[in-house]
Amino acid sequence: MKYCILGGTGTLGKALINELLARGETDITVVSRDELKQSELKKVYKDVSFELGDVRDVHRMRELLNHDVVFYAAALKQVDTIEANVSEAIKTNVIGGMNVADACRSNYVRHVVFCSTDKAVLPINAYGYTKGLAEKYFLSLNTGKATEPHFTVCRWGNVIGSRGSVIPIFTRQIKEGLPITLTDERMTRFFMRIEDAAKFMLDTYPTRPTETQIPPMKAAPVVSVIEAIAAILEKDYKIEITGIRPGEKIHECLWTSHERCIKSNDDDIQMSGEDLKELIRPVVESV
Repeated sequence: MKYCILGGTGTLGKALINELLARGETDITVVSRDELKQSELKKVYKDVSFELGDVRDVHRMRELLNHDVVFYAAALKQVDTIEANVSEAIKTNVIGGMNVADACRSNYVRHVVFCSTDKAVLPINAYGYTKGLAEKYFLSLNTGKATEPHFTVCRWGNVIGSRGSVIPIFTRQIKEGLPITLTDERMTRFFMRIEDAAKFMLDTYPTRPTETQIPPMKAAPVVSVIEAIAAILEKDYKIEITGIRPGEKIHECLWTSHERCIKSNDDDIQMSGEDLKELIRPVVESV
């Protein structure tokens, strides 16, 4: 099998590389637009191929995306930055997604896996809207024909260890004796490990290829995450409430319909303190 990881120099991309190599796969190509990160990864992954390419360039995507499986993990995702640069998010997350999907159709790619986010559910910010539109576009292309690609959407919440994760930020603040900056003390979020996200994608796309896939995931109040980090570090802390930012939710949703909405503050999916500590411990101890 030939695999391509779009946005493969990011945290999730690297987790996918590691999981593919662990499963004995050897034909792996990373496509991204960051030549510096590629040069660094080439030193680590000597048997992985690297190509420069931007999802905004449909012609380049058609040149590159000729694999059996394409994992699409490239995106603009910083919520506050995107709120101030909406047109750029549309160009990358929506039009770029369409370019990727159309290139995969043109080249008869067998499986296309799109990495999405809980922010695409009942969106209130530009990031969520762009990812939600991309989800809709990918799934709309499923025809059921054997000669057409299977488009799968994988959706999750906060991936612990990814770039932009709050866990390393809170850990450094506690270690340095600084106030923990939190926008709102009521906030809850879904959490999962980066390695589990990579395994979930690889295990899921061959069996249920044309649906939105959501891994089993529990949630926690962000104040409980801070408490767990402090317990692991055995340090005291003080929280400074900074106020909710534009486009930020108090609670996220993983899935919704007219009948039910699974929200991150639902009692039956809350993690215990000990489970939360075990989940975040590897990231905290690596900072």
